[in-house]
Amino acid sequence: MKTVHTGMRQKVLDAHRDAIRYTHAPAVPATTVRRFMPGLKRQSHVTRILNDLVRSGMLAKSGYDDRGQFVTTYGMPQKMGAQP
Repeated sequence: MKTVHTGMRQKVLDAHRDAIRYTHAPAVPATTVRRFMPGLKRQSHVTRILNDLVRSGMLAKSGYDDRGQFVTTYGMPQKMGAQP
């Protein structure tokens, strides 16, 4: 894996941890994570990296229905009831 990609993964993971600390929620959507990365302009980059972190097992994915629209949230695997 490229170092640049690994660096961005770490930045997104740090922003996710900051968002969890700030909101006190067990899981947060990608839009909230992006707010903690002021230099990043594209939401799709954050979502892609978050999905990559889910595939690698560092995060867990869940969601809920918000007035007819499904919202995907990302949380730490232990806090969401997933098996380690």
